[in-house]
Amino acid sequence: MIYGRRQFVKNPTTGKRVAREVPPSEWIVNEMPELAIVERELWERVQSRLGVNVGAAHSRAKPTYVLSGLLICGECGGKMTATGTKGRGAKGASKYQCSTNHGGGKSACPKTVSVPIELTERLILEPMLKRLSPLVTDAAAAAALNKVKRGRKGETVARRATPEIAKANAKIADLDRLVAAGVLSSAEAGPALARARAAREAAERAANDSTSVVDMTKLAEEFKGWAGMLRRALGGADVSQAREALRQMGGRITLRLHTEGGERRALRPD
Repeated sequence: MIYGRRQFVKNPTTGKRVAREVPPSEWIVNEMPELAIVERELWERVQSRLGVNVGAAHSRAKPTYVLSGLLICGECGGKMTATGTKGRGAKGASKYQCSTNHGGGKSACPKTVSVPIELTERLILEPMLKRLSPLVTDAAAAAALNKVKRGRKGETVARRATPEIAKANAKIADLDRLVAAGVLSSAEAGPALARARAAREAAERAANDSTSVVDMTKLAEEFKGWAGMLRRALGGADVSQAREALRQMGGRITLRLHTEGGERRALRPD
């Protein structure tokens, strides 16, 4: 059995908990052959075959619609996916619809939340592209840079080690819970705890180092480069790049029904 493959740390900027993959060297592995259902040789052959199949499937599967799976139904929380047809002779889906309702009917999601694909992408993507225009992003970067220069002459202290401290604390807390639950003994968890505490101490020393500064001019240039990358991805023909750009900008968009006088009038994003 393997413990500690992933851990959750708090993003100091957003306050949200995010998953982080743990290097294999830090995993806690307990061999328990008595729990095996099939022989090791058979298991390894099957895993090897599955790896080949998964790789082939990933190489073939490419997303077709930018917002499919990124839109969320405001009624049930299910993903909205591309479905329907455009009409005689036309190829492709016609609308984004709640997949829960589409697959399970009103018993699964009581309302049919759907919206035309072309309209949705125009209303959501065009405002994003305008806000990512060079004129807007360059002005925002210049304003932030000028504000910092007035206060700290172009530099500000940056506690870049804070995420590392949070990661180490999360690792220590996870190990303490495993010991408290009796899953691991103190001896088994000891080496990993020692590594995590050492990592935390190193991160704390780095956080208190007065020489840890960020050149705001460099950050401003990085911001403009990042905005340009998103702008090109959203405006380009590569759907995979556009979807990744949207994930970087927030990930998912929830659509809710807007009614007037008991009648559905529109869908509004949160």
